[in-house]
Amino acid sequence: MAEFGRDVAVCVKYHAWWPGSDPYYSYNPDENRARINFYGVNGVPHMIIDGILSPDPWTASQMRNAVNQRLAIASPCTMEVSNVTVGTTIRATVRVTAEEDMHSTANRLLVALIHNQQQIGSDVYNYPFRDMEPSSSGEPFELDADSTFELAVEFSAQPDWDLDNMCIVAFVQNITTHEILQAAYDDVSIDYSLYLAASSPRTRLVPPSSSALFIAVLSNLGTETDTYTVAVGGDLPSGWTRTIEVQGGAPDPSSVTVSLESYASATLIVRMNPNGNPNSAHITVDATSHAIPEISGQVDFIMHSGLDVLVVDDDEGASYDTYFMGALAPLAEQILSGSWDVTYNAPTAEEIAQVGCIVWLTGNATINTLDDAEEILLTDFLDEGGKLLLSGQGIGFDIGNPHPGTSFFTEYLHADFIAPYAQGRTAYGVESDPISNGMSFALYGGTGANNQTRQADLDPLDASATSFLTYDAGSFDHNAALRIETPTYRAVYLGFGFEAIADEYNRNLLMANILAWLDVLATEESGTSVEPFSFNLSPAYPNPFNPVVAIPYVLGERSPVRLSVFDILGREVAVLVSGTQEPGAYAVRWDASAFPSGLYFSRLTAGSQTHPTFSATQELILLK
Repeated sequence: MAEFGRDVAVCVKYHAWWPGSDPYYSYNPDENRARINFYGVNGVPHMIIDGILSPDPWTASQMRNAVNQRLAIASPCTMEVSNVTVGTTIRATVRVTAEEDMHSTANRLLVALIHNQQQIGSDVYNYPFRDMEPSSSGEPFELDADSTFELAVEFSAQPDWDLDNMCIVAFVQNITTHEILQAAYDDVSIDYSLYLAASSPRTRLVPPSSSALFIAVLSNLGTETDTYTVAVGGDLPSGWTRTIEVQGGAPDPSSVTVSLESYASATLIVRMNPNGNPNSAHITVDATSHAIPEISGQVDFIMHSGLDVLVVDDDEGASYDTYFMGALAPLAEQILSGSWDVTYNAPTAEEIAQVGCIVWLTGNATINTLDDAEEILLTDFLDEGGKLLLSGQGIGFDIGNPHPGTSFFTEYLHADFIAPYAQGRTAYGVESDPISNGMSFALYGGTGANNQTRQADLDPLDASATSFLTYDAGSFDHNAALRIETPTYRAVYLGFGFEAIADEYNRNLLMANILAWLDVLATEESGTSVEPFSFNLSPAYPNPFNPVVAIPYVLGERSPVRLSVFDILGREVAVLVSGTQEPGAYAVRWDASAFPSGLYFSRLTAGSQTHPTFSATQELILLK
């Protein structure tokens, strides 16, 4: 239809689910299908002019004649379309003014967002349909002559859509006859638009005696000149200073004003100085349009200085680092820690060399857990005597399989990968081990991430590695974690995700014990001790269960213990523990094969001089 010009004919192409994959149909299948079914189309391609279904195919002359015939028919109304774009939100306003009474209940106002033309691969698409508001069935309305109906709608564009090449098509249609009574269009307006992006590393780590700068670029993507206020915010640690400036301009501690012509850019510089105070800062740079204050952009930066422990978040965009930072929080008076998300940028060898201990997590990843550059980074770090805690369920499967795996896995972790999908959902400590003695915890449910699907089953490769957690109580058939000690470095490798530990107490305790063994955290002998045990009944797992459930609990001191199970009538149906136990973490299994489905309760009672009357109860749901 391009030959007629957009002042004569407007084309909207709906995309079908046959004969094969179509990117435009796949984006909005419901509305494409609804419009095709509305017209009763049973084959593609098909053309409909003013509601009249075409023969298949139409020649150019037939199309021209059909358009001219419809142009000769008077319309009962006029239409106007206007729009403004705020970010990726397109706000359109459509006005229909009746020139005669329009009281048919079949009249509908429809507003479509289309591309004028787009190329995907080698295919060129003309006028493809993207979205329709308020729905594919349209907005009903009735008007008296000389009255106006106004409709405001919003479209949410995808970030990769070329808004310069899109338009809004509005039309009034009789849904009974399919006739188009009037139509209008407006190119998507981007009079005012901005883009703010980082052009320097988003995260930096510097010595407390050094400063650092971060760079952002502000671009005016609108067709009109605009002025922006650019402010720097976020929490500033005590003793730190910061400024923001336009390149070549004067620095200011809070904000600057920037005027930009269409498609012009300005470089913004943020300077951070710890002034000798170790800490971390998360700062934001916000740009706001003066013409349309709703148009804004933000970029954030993170700066660390003088850390004891750096948590490297390599979990493919998840947020499992919060479990690690949560476990480090109780140790804040003894060590300074911060988190680094590699989706922003990777740390350099010079940066991690400033930190005594690296905690590196890979979350759910099972491929590309540690790429070549990351292995080299950690290799150099350990060669210089660094301390490492490495956590991830897929690391062994990725870089330790097939045998003998990578040199980092064998020569630095001293590990032998056996298999994924290790048996058991519980990790058990090794008696007298400096990290895990007395511990046991679930890797499923509770307040953990509940994300374990490919845990690593490990073996120590040589005498430098020692298993300190297993997936089976009292057995080394399935090892869950290794601690590695060489003349140069110490490292801990968890073959599961630390974030999956089902209760906060055991996450905190394991983190503290690992850091103590790594000589990062001061131990009792040096005058500082980890917070002592408390009494706790942890979440049972799995729950609901069939027919075996594990019930974890923690004893803060040597204590008489009774762990019982009661039915819903309050009758004690099982005694799982009765006697005195040493302080530590325990997990007891109850096999309910002989009991009917229903609600049960586990009750833990314990006592000591510190906690003489500790008691806790939780629900157990047996489903057979």
